[in-house]
Amino acid sequence: MAAAPHAAAPRAAVPHYDIIIPHYGIANADVNTNVLAVNCLESIRQHSEDYRVIFVDNGGEPSNYIAAVLSTMPHLLIRNTENLGFVRSVNQALMLSTAPYVVLMNNDAEAAPGWLGMLRTPLEEIPRCGISGPRSTDGGWQTRTKIRHTAILPPGHMLAFFCAMFSRDCLDELGPQDEAFAPYEGFGGDDHYCAMAQRKNWSLALVGELVIPHRRRTTMRALHSEAEIHDMQVAALAKVREMVERGR
Repeated sequence: MAAAPHAAAPRAAVPHYDIIIPHYGIANADVNTNVLAVNCLESIRQHSEDYRVIFVDNGGEPSNYIAAVLSTMPHLLIRNTENLGFVRSVNQALMLSTAPYVVLMNNDAEAAPGWLGMLRTPLEEIPRCGISGPRSTDGGWQTRTKIRHTAILPPGHMLAFFCAMFSRDCLDELGPQDEAFAPYEGFGGDDHYCAMAQRKNWSLALVGELVIPHRRRTTMRALHSEAEIHDMQVAALAKVREMVERGR
């Protein structure tokens, strides 16, 4: 299913940050996820230090440009023979991650100046803060919020994993994402993981000073109709409620 990961120089032995990016290549008249992934990678290269990208290539339309950009930055490349989707791809990459801080990032998001340090600060300074996330431009609640400072979210709130940083201690305690959410193309996995974190007394921090550009559901909209996306979202959130009620 997955080829052996390929590493490229320059690469730190143990980077301070591992940045996990699942990707499926689509190039048509409506969307080009390869171009978006190149923009994502170039923004990381421009705005990041002491990092490594773990890029999970789930196939689709190939791109020499992605390979060219990856060759200029510290990375591990995982090539899969089929599209594993977001949840399984993330878990696959987590098995290779060694950094004390891990970022999950969508291929249609872009890094911003100072982003890694800003996301790390609450994880370092606030006891039992295990996950942090920025504001966004995608129209979701992390766009609509009026919070402009770093704030701990109340129980029952969540951070979307289009861009989220995790401490190693939190990841080691909680483990990988639950693959019960794999059929829902990423829907519900972040809701469930955040609920599980809060249940185990980890807190979530919204870094309101940081905005990460994000296009939202680019790959999903290229692969599924709006009706299919709606049905997956409804089913995923029902699954979240079921699992939370059962204490899972």
